[in-house]
Amino acid sequence: MGWPTGRRPGDDPEAPEAGTGHHPLLGQPHDELREGPIGQAESLAAGTRTAREPLGAPGTPFNWRSPFLIGVSAAAGVALTYSAVQLLLAASKALLLVTLSLFLAIGLEPAVSWMVTRGIPRWAGVTTVLGTVLAFIAAFVAGRAGGHRRP
Repeated sequence: MGWPTGRRPGDDPEAPEAGTGHHPLLGQPHDELREGPIGQAESLAAGTRTAREPLGAPGTPFNWRSPFLIGVSAAAGVALTYSAVQLLLAASKALLLVTLSLFLAIGLEPAVSWMVTRGIPRWAGVTTVLGTVLAFIAAFVAGRAGGHRRP
């Protein structure tokens, strides 16, 4: 979206004159009684404007060692750390599944590679190894469940 007049504020030939503080295209009320101290502050601010410094003279630079800026930096660091921890907690289940599948893939790769070197197609080796692992897990779970029954 562009500016309503098609021009940017810096390109506007109808810029406010120094001392007035009002732009002719803005629909503000220009009544001293209604504006009061705000109108006076706008006029004073417009008086500090020059062609070289359209926003007025620069103020004093920040003191980067001030307690306020140190506190703001510390608060931002705490907020960033808290957000990172919350993000990890929210994604912990997905990260656990990805990590588990990575360990299974890396751990079962030697068995699949051994079968491939023996002439078995890779898909058949993966299916055989995965079926064997699932059978061992099922036997383990069935043995544990069956071992705890009381007559």
